[in-house]
Amino acid sequence: MLFASFLALLWMIWSGLTVMLPDNSDEKCECPSAFFVIGHRGLSDKAPENTVPAFEMGAEATGYIQLDVGMTMDGQLVTVHDDYVDRTTDGHGIVCRMTWAELQKLDAGEWFSAKYTGTHIPSLAQAFSALGNNSRYLLNLRKRQCENPDGTEGQITRDVLVRATVAKVKEYGLQSKVVFEVEEKETADDLKKLLPSSMVLASVNVLYTLSPLARMWEFVDGTHADGVSAHYLMPLLKGTMLSEAHERNLKVFIHTVDSMYVSRWLECLGVDAVISNSPEKLMQVSKCPITGANGDESLPYSTRKFLERL
Repeated sequence: MLFASFLALLWMIWSGLTVMLPDNSDEKCECPSAFFVIGHRGLSDKAPENTVPAFEMGAEATGYIQLDVGMTMDGQLVTVHDDYVDRTTDGHGIVCRMTWAELQKLDAGEWFSAKYTGTHIPSLAQAFSALGNNSRYLLNLRKRQCENPDGTEGQITRDVLVRATVAKVKEYGLQSKVVFEVEEKETADDLKKLLPSSMVLASVNVLYTLSPLARMWEFVDGTHADGVSAHYLMPLLKGTMLSEAHERNLKVFIHTVDSMYVSRWLECLGVDAVISNSPEKLMQVSKCPITGANGDESLPYSTRKFLERL
């Protein structure tokens, strides 16, 4: 596993050097019918990730945000990426072993900038309340480290997390505005049953770049997902990935793309969405019309004004 990780790192360094070369600005693109630029954990280059300020800025900029869903010990759905709070707050501990009240005592903004001192980890309900139908949502549901201190399975299981998230989506009437990215077949199956009108993407680990493409499709086909969420190395190193996805009638979302050159290249390959920490930069050079929160295939007025302020 360490050797495979090392090879993946070498490929990432090589690809990073490659994509710094300018692309052909005269190249013609075959744009998809709907193309999205998604703010990774909100507008995370301008505000602390997975917080309401980042979500609001991301929604204003692109009309589409990605966020990570976790759960506290007392059953509150929260938006946080890591199992531990250490990296993005002034506290220590595992999210699923903390109560909602304990999380609210932590500062989730000062590490990013003094401007955001006093910002907290929000609940999923607070994120939905802040944005409502003014944004689309890419919800990341993945297996969490949630064992009890003695090593036994904790109270917050995969099933509990999935059902609570589905209930919250229904409560806010956002079934048509959410897409899920998942790593487990069981999670994909549950979501397809509980929210049949919502799209589910199979999240593909970057290490699949080291395997034959057939191995990836075996995993994706097993989830019965509507598409794939993959690292940009997949289409870079697996040249037929996009054409094979389209033959399967699957959507392709690519992360995490912060290079304008890579984004334009991916657009011309026909991906359906790119996920970025700096979506506002990608939007300024996009070759394809960008679909907003309400399905319009051009930048909404609020987005144009947002870009003008940058």
